[in-house]
Amino acid sequence: MLQSNTGAGRNSFFGRSLHHLGQHPGADLNPYEQVILIIGNTLAIFDEDQLRPAYGFGDASCQDSHVFSFKPGDEPCRGLDEVLQRYRQLVPHVRLAGPTSFAPIIRQACQVVNDSGGQFHILLLIADGQLTRRVDVEPGQLSPQEAATAEALVEASALPLSVVMVGVGDGPWEQMREFDDALTQRMFDNFQFVNFTEVTAAYGADTSRGLMEFTRQALMEVPEQYKVPRCSACNDVHSGSNTSTNRFEAIRDQYASLDGVKRALRSEGLEFCNLIVAVDFTASNEWTGKHSFSGRSLHHLCTQPNPYEWAIKIIGNTLAAFDEDQLIPAYGFGDASCQDTQVFSFNPLNEPCQGLDRVLRRYRQLVPSVKLAGPTSFAPAIRQACKTVNDSGGQFHILLLIADGQVTRSVNLQPGQLSPQEAATVEALVEASQLPLSVVMVGVGDGPWEQMREFDDALPQRNFDNFQFVNFTEVMAEHGADTSRGEAQFALQALMEVPAQYKNPLFLCPITHDVMEWPVVAADGFTYERQEIEADIINRGYGGFFTSWFVDFMLDSLFNVGNPALGIIFLGVKDSLTPAVSGNHYISPQQFGSNVQRIMDAGKKAGISKFLLITPPPVCEACKGKTPKPWDRENSHSVQYVQQLAQLASRNGAAFLDIFSAWQADPDWHNKLLLPDKLHLSPKGNEVLFSAIVSTLERSFPELAPSGQALNWPLMDVISKDDPKAAFSKVVMNPSRVAGSCGGGSTPQWSRGRRM
Repeated sequence: MLQSNTGAGRNSFFGRSLHHLGQHPGADLNPYEQVILIIGNTLAIFDEDQLRPAYGFGDASCQDSHVFSFKPGDEPCRGLDEVLQRYRQLVPHVRLAGPTSFAPIIRQACQVVNDSGGQFHILLLIADGQLTRRVDVEPGQLSPQEAATAEALVEASALPLSVVMVGVGDGPWEQMREFDDALTQRMFDNFQFVNFTEVTAAYGADTSRGLMEFTRQALMEVPEQYKVPRCSACNDVHSGSNTSTNRFEAIRDQYASLDGVKRALRSEGLEFCNLIVAVDFTASNEWTGKHSFSGRSLHHLCTQPNPYEWAIKIIGNTLAAFDEDQLIPAYGFGDASCQDTQVFSFNPLNEPCQGLDRVLRRYRQLVPSVKLAGPTSFAPAIRQACKTVNDSGGQFHILLLIADGQVTRSVNLQPGQLSPQEAATVEALVEASQLPLSVVMVGVGDGPWEQMREFDDALPQRNFDNFQFVNFTEVMAEHGADTSRGEAQFALQALMEVPAQYKNPLFLCPITHDVMEWPVVAADGFTYERQEIEADIINRGYGGFFTSWFVDFMLDSLFNVGNPALGIIFLGVKDSLTPAVSGNHYISPQQFGSNVQRIMDAGKKAGISKFLLITPPPVCEACKGKTPKPWDRENSHSVQYVQQLAQLASRNGAAFLDIFSAWQADPDWHNKLLLPDKLHLSPKGNEVLFSAIVSTLERSFPELAPSGQALNWPLMDVISKDDPKAAFSKVVMNPSRVAGSCGGGSTPQWSRGRRM
């Protein structure tokens, strides 16, 4: 409750203090009351207990270091009505002061979250002005209040807490937007700023629509924020945790060149992508350049690029470094031959263009002969892009969809109704959200574009946010003669969501936790990177078998490999399933120990005198019950099987590798993604396990350590592509002397690749 509230309503609140109380509570509301009522009512259905902690800050008693509670004893208000009631009771007695810092209220909200056991909260922070900053603070430096607020927001990003900062009054607010860019070290994007005055004023007398748009802007980030913090091992929400390893790094928007944007995209994790171009050839292109393109058609060809060529060139050049084959499928839509049902390819036989220059050259060749028509629908272009993604085997693509106008909508449609073209586009975007496809819609020409922003709001059922709209004309106009900076800002706004879309969990291989370049659907119904699941199937050997299957069906032939020197038994993952999951296949710890003993006895009869017993790996307790696959384990149950193996190793003189205990000794083991889906070892998991096996053998059976064994085949790192024969000729071919019953990732001979 700052002194500035007395003057910050000069233009937006009839010159009154922003805390002015009207004579009719519930009807004559000041901006603070309006915001509390709008957001409170919107969120009421999600709040089970309706307890609302409410605080004030910035008054004479608190200044920039404390907060005061609306109720004595720091009690929460019971429902929205009590919040508003207590606000009206308090305002006449509060002495407005300052300076402005959001740190005290953010830290108080953190305390509330911790006291709740880590439940998700939204802090609605309403203020009349920016953080206090003296005029003598140098650019790039933070004032004490800014530094404290930045620190508090970084701390808050370790908690399930969303901070929605609403600006009321006249502003200015430019500093808040700059301040938001200085918050790069948060674990996730936990801060959203919205200008209440500006948003509601944009809709004039249409108050209802203005309030609806304000609510959307204030809460639009919340669903994504609700999904973090996440457990890194399973990418699921922690219901009661206050830590996260999903770090958020904001892409700053201060770039003067496309090279800077490229570096930013790469630093954010974008590794590769494929570009698809779709160009709008509807009739409205003839007149929507009236103001922005000197009255000419937006497809007008001259010595300088038109808006379509300019946008294609900027995005194409930015993404060229991420596109290995430089093959760019390019299409037109909305012309007389296609209308709102089809697309036409820039090249015959639907061939992609060889590079960006070919796209631009074919565009210029096609434009004179294309008959502009309509209506406007993005559905055909989106569905064609989906086909391209599927034909590529599921590689990540960006559809650059450039249009001069919004999706066709009849004036006699009721609010909330969709035109046929809108409905088709919505349906196509929902379908596309099942694929690794980002749709970037670029608006060229005069617009208007308000409908596109509203249209974007009507897409709640997608698997992820796969649609981004950017107004090319507006962005470029903001930078005037500084073309390079304008191009950089346009590219950034168009592509800033792409790294997050690229790293969407839907497109990560469950084994490697990396973005899949060659996805395949396996027999279990889940999608994997092809080479990883093939290697897993080959290398896992008998993984997934119960020990009873070895004893009942395989014992006589299990070790029929000829003169083995060492038997490695790595079983127990399936045996240690809980009884509720394994059902009729349940094997008790005692039965498991008996089965492994019988397997070892069979190995001894086959001449194996030395054994290495490996325990099942632990499971991430934070992920328990979250896996989509029909199996589960509990560490409290699995430990009994580990104890059986320890007793067997002691009784039989076998080497014993207890990864179950060793991995759990590292409190951060599950964040290292050793077992990302609780079943398959990741490349890192294989590397860690391989090193542990080698160390165990060197300690227990030094004569059998891999360093003293001849290789059956050369390692990949010594094979020359120019002369592979040389590497093979140096290897002495020996028969395998290691036999294994594998339950998690081994091979019948030593190797040192990505898999063990």
